[in-house]
Amino acid sequence: MFAGFQKEQRQVNGVNISYRIGGSGPALLLLHGHPQTHVIWHKVAAQLAGVFTVVAADLRGYGDSDRPPADAGHAGYSKREMALDAVELMKSLGFAQFRVLAHDRGARVAHRLVLDHPHAVQQMVLLDIAPTLSMYAQTNEAFARAYWHWFFLIRPAPLPEGLIEADPELYLRSVMGSRSAGLKPFTDEAFGEYLRCLQRPGSARGICEDYRASAGIDLEHDRADILAGNHLTLPLLVLWGEEGTVGRCFDPLEEWRKVALNVRGKALPCGHYIAEEVPDVLLEAVLGFSLHRLSAVAWPTNTPPRRCSLEGREWQTLCQRLRKVTGEDRDALGDMLPMLIHRKNISLRRLVIGQYRLQATTFQMLLDIPARPQNQSMAVQRQTQRHLAVIARQRPADLVRVILAILPEAPDRIVAAELAQNNAVMPRQIRHVRQCRHRFKVTRRRAENAWILQQANADQP
Repeated sequence: MFAGFQKEQRQVNGVNISYRIGGSGPALLLLHGHPQTHVIWHKVAAQLAGVFTVVAADLRGYGDSDRPPADAGHAGYSKREMALDAVELMKSLGFAQFRVLAHDRGARVAHRLVLDHPHAVQQMVLLDIAPTLSMYAQTNEAFARAYWHWFFLIRPAPLPEGLIEADPELYLRSVMGSRSAGLKPFTDEAFGEYLRCLQRPGSARGICEDYRASAGIDLEHDRADILAGNHLTLPLLVLWGEEGTVGRCFDPLEEWRKVALNVRGKALPCGHYIAEEVPDVLLEAVLGFSLHRLSAVAWPTNTPPRRCSLEGREWQTLCQRLRKVTGEDRDALGDMLPMLIHRKNISLRRLVIGQYRLQATTFQMLLDIPARPQNQSMAVQRQTQRHLAVIARQRPADLVRVILAILPEAPDRIVAAELAQNNAVMPRQIRHVRQCRHRFKVTRRRAENAWILQQANADQP
């Protein structure tokens, strides 16, 4: 695990924080959840390191980081202190600003981090949580049964600590194995690391104090932010498992919209442990969220990053093109580059390094389309239709294939597929598909089949 990464420790904010670091590029901080460690990222770390300088840290109380003593108000394990650990760690590594990908408890730390240090974080992805205050306020029987450990761990010491320390492996298997996927997502090596760290002296105390803080001082901090009108303003992506408790008991996206101004999100086909259950799906979502913007970092060197799908000559050609790009085109290409690195897609390569010269307006239309909700109003549908029509007119078949490659949730994905296959991409035909769909009031696929049959019939338009 973590080939090419270095494992180190640094003293920040009065505690020793353990972390692994690897890769190159803009900084990406990874924060884990309970009852795990930074090892949860072992299936995605190498790919992320091809684009970012990845810092995977152990929270205080977890992994190989320090376990500070408990205090009466649990302030030592508040998310405010844990967030300060993270900020100081990244500063000590030379990163005044960075991106964050965080799961479970780490995502709660990340939430507090952005509220307390808004200028430190550029973009953030949170996995399988809703805001802590919302979850406590809306607790019902179903949630209490599924997240029993929330209420067990906050009991006064030493009861929960003593029960965990009596059989750490039983506790680990009971918590992690009771989720929708059981223990299947966890490799033997990863599970062994989780068990080793849980068996370290003070681990049970650290875990319990983390949860006690969340049920006490953390809620006070959250209420104070709400009263002050503080919101998250950075670009935020929230992802949750469609088979998990958070998605069943809450509306995660709606809850995050109450505290964040620039948020999008969706459910993924998995349970709670997203990074270990569906690592490829997570990578697609994270890179698609454009965590890496070239406008904010230096241009790439002539050496392809690790795990890059481009050959050396292709990468050099790309770099030559990028160095000549300015303004809006530069930002748009910055959004595209992570996918270009991660995905082996010939159409996407041709888009960037091929024979076509791309205009900023075309890029912007491509970037705008996936933000449209699927249950669109007629006005938004017409706007999306116009976007596709202009794209089709400017860059015929290949640009539509790019839509298929990089915008899998675009409303006109299947329509565009049929148009590309017939190699006749014209605005009139796109409008005709819309009319066909409206007239017969059938499903999207049946509408496309109707259009194909009409095309095959010479006496029909």
